[in-house]
Amino acid sequence: MKEQDVRNLIATNVRGYRERLGVSQEKLAEYADLHRTFIGFIERSERTITVHTLFKLAKGLKITPAELVTKNSYLEEKPKPK
Repeated sequence: MKEQDVRNLIATNVRGYRERLGVSQEKLAEYADLHRTFIGFIERSERTITVHTLFKLAKGLKITPAELVTKNSYLEEKPKPK
């Protein structure tokens, strides 16, 4: 798996789990003890994160670190317009 693919996977999962939790980037940043703009960079695949940051994000999202690096197709699905 290429580095960009890993960043894209983590970005998709962070955004998906954050939205599922119903919190803003700012609130996730608070929960994970990270800066709000850093959350945006991660969700746009603009930053490669450390293992330490992966654990902080998982804690903030109330999931395991493994869930952030596992493909979850239901998180990629867009809601169908009504």
